[in-house]
Amino acid sequence: MLQEGRIKSMLQERRTQSGTRSLNFRSKIDLKASKLGAFFCTFILMKITVEISNYPLTEDYEPQIVDFIDRCIATGMKVKVNATSTHLQGHYDEVMDTLQKEIKISYERYGQMIFVVKILKGELNLEYQHEEM
Repeated sequence: MLQEGRIKSMLQERRTQSGTRSLNFRSKIDLKASKLGAFFCTFILMKITVEISNYPLTEDYEPQIVDFIDRCIATGMKVKVNATSTHLQGHYDEVMDTLQKEIKISYERYGQMIFVVKILKGELNLEYQHEEM
């Protein structure tokens, strides 16, 4: 809702600068600002879960994978390491910015490698354990 307040404030400043408008026009702007603000709040605060697997194309692959994981952990976002993949969770922009930055660093440091990425809107329960019947 903070973003919605900023949008309304900017619209109010524009109205003040451009002179008096009809009440009907203001109502339409407020309605649009409200919908736009809600959209931006949803997008900005959207959380995601990413599953990523890293396949360096070298024989000594383990240190490269561990380096990537350590850099992701250092960002402070929620990270869960499994045998075949790593899960990252957080706000959409933060997770995607981190992925973009860390994948680029891995390419620059180590050369050829494959990243397989799955992205899900929302936060999965990373502690889920299947119980046998």
